[in-house]
Amino acid sequence: DVLNLIMQRNLEKHKKRHDILMGRIENFSPLGTLKRGFSVVRNKKKKVIQSPDDVKKGEELDIILEKGNLKVEVL
Repeated sequence: DVLNLIMQRNLEKHKKRHDILMGRIENFSPLGTLKRGFSVVRNKKKKVIQSPDDVKKGEELDIILEKGNLKVEVL
């Protein structure tokens, strides 16, 4: 019984640690970022847009969201 109790506590401790680490991984993953409401904007060459200086008027962009993509044109 003591051995079972020790094993159960160890298992619970490792499961908690696993859950914490998985949460951290999800937070830092691209999908985790999208789930928090952020998006990724890319041009036709798949280059990530980081500044308004990276685009030109009339250029088509792809906005990647958690639940799909949007095709937009720079005004």
